[in-house]
Amino acid sequence: MSPLLLIKILAATLIVVTLSIVAEKASPRVSGLMSGYPLGTALALFFYGFELGPRFAADAAIYALLGLIATESFVYIYYQLSLRLRRWSAAISSLGAITAFLLVAHAFSHLPPIPLVVMLLTVGSMGVFIFLLRKLPDTTIDRPVRLGPGVLLLRALFSAGIIVLITASAHWIGERWAGLLSGFPITLFPFPEKRLSELAESAKGFFVAEMSN
Repeated sequence: MSPLLLIKILAATLIVVTLSIVAEKASPRVSGLMSGYPLGTALALFFYGFELGPRFAADAAIYALLGLIATESFVYIYYQLSLRLRRWSAAISSLGAITAFLLVAHAFSHLPPIPLVVMLLTVGSMGVFIFLLRKLPDTTIDRPVRLGPGVLLLRALFSAGIIVLITASAHWIGERWAGLLSGFPITLFPFPEKRLSELAESAKGFFVAEMSN
């Protein structure tokens, strides 16, 4: 294993495990706020610049903003599906959310890299999703679901695998898709059998965090 590959794995694992442990002890809103910060995007862009040069990273960063819209779609679709499903909720909701992410990313991959347009779309999308979730009540979770070692390990391995895969394939897929895929929500996914009220609060917190970035 190369030193750079090991650094990628360790960095992604450390971020996800730390966030998961801290968020477990916080309220759902705070948990959502924490998970909303694009740490996976930051990691990916750093390695793009380190491996492929600052020009590649700068070009990918424009599409990384659009990747945040795909992430917002991921969260919203996951929440909507999880509300309506009782059997296989986590699996089906995850599949639907990933599909939504890829469809939105594909749509934006055809957009020319005009920074002002990208910025306006990203900011506008945050307002739209916050509006869609405006009626969700604030809730207090009396018995929050705890993350066991198995779930933490799964999250860590999944996140590290995504970071390694995206950064390793960046020079093949180009700046557009490298930027878009860097927005995949490694700090959010997978949701391990979350109660819906927790997920609702996390979703609202996520969009508030995105507005503050």
